[in-house]
Amino acid sequence: MLVQAIRRSPLVRAAINLRVTVVCLALLFLLTLLGTFHQVSHGLYDAQQRYFGAWVTLVGGIVPLPGAQLVLWVLFVNLLAVTAFRFVYRWSRVGILIIHLGMFAMFFGMFFTSYFAQESFLRLQEGEWRNTSEDYYEWEVAAWSEGTKARDVSAVDLRRLAPGDQVALSALGLTMLVEENHPSADAFLPPEGRTSPLLNARGIAGLQPRRRSVRPEENRPGVILRVSGASESASLVLWALDPAPTPVTLGGRRYAFSLRRARRELPALIGLRDFRAEFYPGTDTPRSFESDVVVEAPGTRRPVLISMNKPLRFDGFTFYQASYDFDAAGAAYSTLAVVENRGRIVPYVATALIAIGLAVHFVQTLVRPGRRRSVAVQEPS
Repeated sequence: MLVQAIRRSPLVRAAINLRVTVVCLALLFLLTLLGTFHQVSHGLYDAQQRYFGAWVTLVGGIVPLPGAQLVLWVLFVNLLAVTAFRFVYRWSRVGILIIHLGMFAMFFGMFFTSYFAQESFLRLQEGEWRNTSEDYYEWEVAAWSEGTKARDVSAVDLRRLAPGDQVALSALGLTMLVEENHPSADAFLPPEGRTSPLLNARGIAGLQPRRRSVRPEENRPGVILRVSGASESASLVLWALDPAPTPVTLGGRRYAFSLRRARRELPALIGLRDFRAEFYPGTDTPRSFESDVVVEAPGTRRPVLISMNKPLRFDGFTFYQASYDFDAAGAAYSTLAVVENRGRIVPYVATALIAIGLAVHFVQTLVRPGRRRSVAVQEPS
């Protein structure tokens, strides 16, 4: 038969080998342990990218190890092959079949989260309120009119801009021509005694492209624009590390331009009331840190405590306590990792299916010996 021939092939025999399952589970345990220790000193996001979002990782920068992304795909193929070519489909094994369905649902939830969930971060100083978070990787060119009470921001994704593109900022009555766009660049100042031909908050004279890093958070993009109004135009350079927006005056009106991390709108206004960190005695290593925040949305206002092991879940968003820092004046800043994951209910459904499958299998295991004894008693008569 075709199924028997496929089952005897070396590739399928390797895929259905239960040793693969055991090795993958052991690797996941090790990666979870390493990621937990790494999180303490490097933060949640770096640990996630290094161990759980990577195909291959280097432990201590030296020892290569499969990342969780690779291990999970191998485990998924292993489970799929076992279910298709090794599993015996009969009523007495329906509990195990339900467990397999629950595991498939768990994999679906993990893959949906990995490829479709949006991740960003929210950095708050004590007393600060914000209703937008910042993307880890994506950048945008933002512009707004100064001197108004309400700031109406026009923003364009940087990845959509190519040299020669012309973008209309209709709300501001401006047109923006892209002259240069570098995913990663170094900025340089003009020679001493000379001024920059380009407008910039810190006086940058130009950009020098540099090799793009494989770690997106290390890239510093830059862009050179020519902005035109009704009768005037100006050239400006924007860089990722600009300390402040670049002011531009056109037609007697003042505007501000900034190259910033892309903003993600949040479902509520989040305010940081207090941040607390506890350290191990005699060290700078944090034992725990937590944020007292206030969540304000239409129809609700409530205080919430967010700690390392206690996230906030609100309207499809999850806020995790990721890291913190202090400025030169000693002011505390709390950084929350923000995850928008519309499929977060899937792991709960998967867990319920696995629990049901275990219960069914347990009941079948208890009932089966009783049936055998009943048949054995009836045979002599």
